[in-house]
Amino acid sequence: MPEDGRGRAARTPAHIPLVGWKDVLMRVFHAFSDNNLSIIAAGVSFYGLLAIFPGVAAFVAIYGLFQDPATVVTEMNSLDGLVPPDVINTITGQMTQIAARPSGSLGVTALVTLALALWSARKGTTALMVALNVVYAEKETRHFVITTLVSLALTIAIIVGLIAVALLAAGVPLIVAGLGFGTGLVAVARGVGLGIGALFLMLGIAGLYRYAPSRTRPKWRWVIVGAAIVTVFWVLGSLAFSLYVAFSNSYSATYGSLGAVVVVLTWLYITILIMLVGGEINAQMEFQTAADTTVSGNKPMGERGAFVADNVAKRADDIDFDAEPPDPT
Repeated sequence: MPEDGRGRAARTPAHIPLVGWKDVLMRVFHAFSDNNLSIIAAGVSFYGLLAIFPGVAAFVAIYGLFQDPATVVTEMNSLDGLVPPDVINTITGQMTQIAARPSGSLGVTALVTLALALWSARKGTTALMVALNVVYAEKETRHFVITTLVSLALTIAIIVGLIAVALLAAGVPLIVAGLGFGTGLVAVARGVGLGIGALFLMLGIAGLYRYAPSRTRPKWRWVIVGAAIVTVFWVLGSLAFSLYVAFSNSYSATYGSLGAVVVVLTWLYITILIMLVGGEINAQMEFQTAADTTVSGNKPMGERGAFVADNVAKRADDIDFDAEPPDPT
């Protein structure tokens, strides 16, 4: 396909010109409703809510292999202000019960209950994999065993990644404070820890975009942009939602004792929705170029094993957004 000044030969997202980004963003805007991302995010959030408590059990069990599991509650509380208080209280309440068990039972949990917890938490990851297949216009073609193994591996990676983020966000300022430095340096250390934690979070989200969909893996450069956007908007969205919950009693007034659960579910919904939009941005970037965006090499279009890599979108001005979306098969 000849270059038309819109990034058709782009080998990296940086090579897409501004007019090409206009095409990308317009398609993302229309794909939001065409793919029913808000409804899909609601479904994934429900499965995510069901996965939280077994995920917390697995989190504490794995964390207990490296440090005293009782300290994880203190470290999670350091995220207050970034994550809504009701979310922290719900999660840390479960953590406190698990961490209070004798150390011997934690060892058993690491072997038996850990496996069951991972299996239960896997359902949330599987739902996210299905959602990303929709975003990338793919159908699940992997064998059930392969899909299960991928979902388990991603679940373990998510839990280990969250442990790393928690340790960085809380551990760095604790170390600085333990060395006797003043409150000013401790505050700076907390910001540094949160910044490094955000970097780990971004890489983890990029890994989800790369390995979760049923397609030939994209190159890292084609998933990192969406992951960076998700990280920034998730932090901003979480801060805004935390402030809203802190200064509003609408949830407790409306839902009573269920208010905390509704806050957790709403926060999950915001998180998943931002992640799906980030994935849609990645997909539409690949859809903008005729260059091979996958790890398969410089294969011709039609042989790359990914819908958005095997096809090139029309210019946004030439697309009838009211027409039926194309069948990815």
